[in-house]
Amino acid sequence: MELLFSHHPAENDYRALMLSEKSLTVNSFACLGFVYQRTLNSFVQVTVQHRAARKTVNRALMLAEKSLTVNSFACLGFADQQTLNSNAVGVGGMAGNDYDYSSFKPCYKIWLEKDGGVLGSGFFQLLEQIEKKGTIAAAAESMAMSYRAAWGKIKAAEKQCGISIVTTKVGGDTGGGTTLTPEALAMLRRFYRFRQDIDNEIAKIFKSHFFD
Repeated sequence: MELLFSHHPAENDYRALMLSEKSLTVNSFACLGFVYQRTLNSFVQVTVQHRAARKTVNRALMLAEKSLTVNSFACLGFADQQTLNSNAVGVGGMAGNDYDYSSFKPCYKIWLEKDGGVLGSGFFQLLEQIEKKGTIAAAAESMAMSYRAAWGKIKAAEKQCGISIVTTKVGGDTGGGTTLTPEALAMLRRFYRFRQDIDNEIAKIFKSHFFD
């Protein structure tokens, strides 16, 4: 204190004034600092609250979006299930004799294959007609087929199966004719029995799906 104050009153007043001004300046800065600190604290608080709120909002939005997505899929699943149930009811209704299938019949084709060659219903029908008519010409005519086409089928089958299909007699009291060989006749009978069994099984299956 001795260094700060002089024995001269004027100097003491001046020094006191300077100290008062410095004190005010320091206090002012302190006040400003306090205000700034409060402002900073408020900003930090608001920022933290804002971030927390934003996180909360974002999380709520994400949950809402997921909920909407799940609900949407659930709705789609419900609609799909309704469609499936409707289709099931429709199919069940048709199967439940809502439609008259009495005029329907199952159709199919069956043939035998060997070494790439085919023996189908047309060929076996030709054999049947040869056995009935006694000649290739008469059998071909009954099927609206040329003699050449009928003879071509017979020769192709003989080559394919490795057996004789027909036996031809020339002249005699009956004027000759054509008959099936025992091997060809046995093949014809086996094919017809085979086809009959298939007819019976297909009829049962058809009935079980369309009438039972």
